[in-house]
Amino acid sequence: MNLVERWFGHLDSKAIRRGVFLSVADLQAAIEAFLQARNQNPQPFLWTATIESIQEKITRCRRTLEQIQPGCTSPKSRKRKQ
Repeated sequence: MNLVERWFGHLDSKAIRRGVFLSVADLQAAIEAFLQARNQNPQPFLWTATIESIQEKITRCRRTLEQIQPGCTSPKSRKRKQ
């Protein structure tokens, strides 16, 4: 998962799903309030996965994708612009 996707997932679970919004303006206000509260006490992103666990997941993913569509994980050659 991409870091940006993770952040939006956090926004969704902490601010959006818990609220009721009667208008887009209400939703925007809730997002703004969430951002202001989060920026009051910013926390750095701490990567907790090990390199080995990430590589293992990539290997499993490639193996699964190859079972579904053989050759899909092979490097593709790109045509160079002249």
